[in-house]
Amino acid sequence: MSGIGALLAEAQPTANRWSDAVLVIALAVTVVAAGSVARATAWILASGVTAVLASGLWSLAAVAALAIGIAGAIRGDLPHRRIAGAAIGGLTVQTMLRLDEGRFGASTVAATIAIAVLVGSAWSLARRSTRVRLRIVAFVAMGVALLIAGAFALQVWKSRAVLELAVQRAQEGLAAARAGDNERAAELLGQASRAFDEASGELHSWFARPASVVPVVGQHQRALDLLSAAGANVSAAAADAAWRADIQGLIVHDGQLDLRRVTDMTAPLASLVDALDRAGVAAARAESPWLLPPLAQRLDDFTRSVHDATADANTAAEAVGVLPALLGGDGERRYFVAFATPAESRELGGFTGAFGLLTARDGRLTLSQTGRIQELNEAGRGRRLSDPTQFPARYRAFRLEEFWQNVTGTPDFPTVAEAVRQMWPQSGGGDLDGVLYVDPYALASLLQLTGPVTVGGRPDPLTADNAADFLLRGQYQDFANIDARSDFLLTIARTVFDELTSGDLPGMRTMADALAPDARQRRLLAHSFHPEEQRLFERLGIDGALPPVRGDFLSVGSSNLGQNKIDALLHRTIDYDVVLDPDRGTAAASVTVTLHNTAPSSGLPDYVIGNPGGAPKGTNLTMVAVYTPLRLVDATTTGGQPVNVGASEEYGRRVYTALLAVPPMSELSVTFALEGPLDLRSGYRLDVVPQATANPDRLHVEVRAEDPWRTRGAGTLATNLEADESLVVGLRPD
Repeated sequence: MSGIGALLAEAQPTANRWSDAVLVIALAVTVVAAGSVARATAWILASGVTAVLASGLWSLAAVAALAIGIAGAIRGDLPHRRIAGAAIGGLTVQTMLRLDEGRFGASTVAATIAIAVLVGSAWSLARRSTRVRLRIVAFVAMGVALLIAGAFALQVWKSRAVLELAVQRAQEGLAAARAGDNERAAELLGQASRAFDEASGELHSWFARPASVVPVVGQHQRALDLLSAAGANVSAAAADAAWRADIQGLIVHDGQLDLRRVTDMTAPLASLVDALDRAGVAAARAESPWLLPPLAQRLDDFTRSVHDATADANTAAEAVGVLPALLGGDGERRYFVAFATPAESRELGGFTGAFGLLTARDGRLTLSQTGRIQELNEAGRGRRLSDPTQFPARYRAFRLEEFWQNVTGTPDFPTVAEAVRQMWPQSGGGDLDGVLYVDPYALASLLQLTGPVTVGGRPDPLTADNAADFLLRGQYQDFANIDARSDFLLTIARTVFDELTSGDLPGMRTMADALAPDARQRRLLAHSFHPEEQRLFERLGIDGALPPVRGDFLSVGSSNLGQNKIDALLHRTIDYDVVLDPDRGTAAASVTVTLHNTAPSSGLPDYVIGNPGGAPKGTNLTMVAVYTPLRLVDATTTGGQPVNVGASEEYGRRVYTALLAVPPMSELSVTFALEGPLDLRSGYRLDVVPQATANPDRLHVEVRAEDPWRTRGAGTLATNLEADESLVVGLRPD
């Protein structure tokens, strides 16, 4: 019965299921037999150790065994003593086989001690002839095991150089692929595949294979065998993908991308994803608490590499799958483009001053329509949101139906895109397939792809280096007339997009590298109304959605209420101080937003520093919004003066707003005191989402804990807030 129970424990002392069964049955029978004749003190020690380590129902069994042992010690003439001892041995071995495994940890050591106590006690009481026979059996078994282990160690030593070469070539090949040198990547990955194959064959030779039946050695043999085979398969698939799925080789020529080349990449990328998935399964099978640290570390490194490569391969495969339809391979696609400027801020980033309609057919993009945003306001008088319930009340208060320029008045881009989708048909357009958001920094990055452009009326060409500064600041010095300036900006947008959609562009990897910083900074965003394509945008991180609240959260936005372009001269500093109380599961925090207004009171056009509401020129009128899961306690401005605060709930978090008027060439701070519950059982996590402002915010975070708790790891963060930031802090009692 004990042997059957041991089999049900599914212990794996070797890498062979048949030898596992033999060994665990032999162990169970040996411990039961030893327990039946061991001394009562051995019963108590063995069952006591088991009772301390066991959990769940098995802890009850261990306590029962301990009780029997104590009774045996108290009563030297315990009835049915051999049966009681066998029961103690059986309960001990069954419990030990079900302890939580750890890599050479306390559980393993304790189990060995408990079993050794019983066996040692029985050994001391055994007859001399019995001990002699057992010694012979033990020496023979150990000799065979050492011989097998030695043969395996010799084979590993012989294969070591080949394995190291395979790993080196694989790493070099992946590096070459990331650098866009696919020809060299394919060559190196092919060499890696052949080297892994050679190592796998050697490790699977006839005199290395018996190692699978030796405890501990078997796990190492299986791990090396699985990893070398998986390395060969992945390297071969990656080499094939490097030849046949050259992403960098996808080049826009004469304004058109060859969609057939995109489709041809589907099969090799699918093979690569499949090989990586199988490698992940192999790595999971190779895991064992008995692996020595050097091999265990190599296995962990391999698992992480496979995980990262799988994510990249899945992204590439998904992109290749949806790109033809996205670019009009199945019929014309139509995308609304919002050209925005954070010189007049909205919570997503900037005021939408112009728009475009980008059409795609058979891999060719065309900016078929452009216009000033006022044209849409005039074209759709009397329009209504077809489903206003999809939008937060505070967002609807911007009166989107009347003022298209306010469509970027919320930080969640999918919400912005839905508002565009509902209003565009009522403004003279038709159905849309998606929405794009482009600000001056993103437009400047597009010039990295097209090269400089010359726009009539400007003597110097616009380049990737000077375009953002000109669009945010320089234009307001060059144009005193707002209509002339708006027309010039439309000309710039059309010129850049004409260059993009009519000439030759670099490879896809180069394009991605050029535009990735703007996507991270939420300056270039994309939303598709087709679910498969939207999932790709989410995977690429260009969807602009607010992330879910996974602990603490902070995002500070501002909206210009002065109807001017003064925010190019505004700088913000955000200070976030948090005090945690892990005992209560609460946080007390303060958010201080300091606005530094560098605008003068004169010297710039009225549409830059003027205020139609009557505030002095150069005054920055801003509505500051703080997004947080915590509740508001108090809010004050510089000098401790109270401030009126609006409160609402949006996107699963609280939002607090305050209207501030910052005089020219001065600064003003507003502090929000917050508190509320947080799940601190696994530590503290803060996610910070930036607003794509004209000048990146400066962020300072400090996290402390109430006595007797202390933070573990860095509890501070100081950075220019140009992309999403996360801070994870451990907590420990002092």
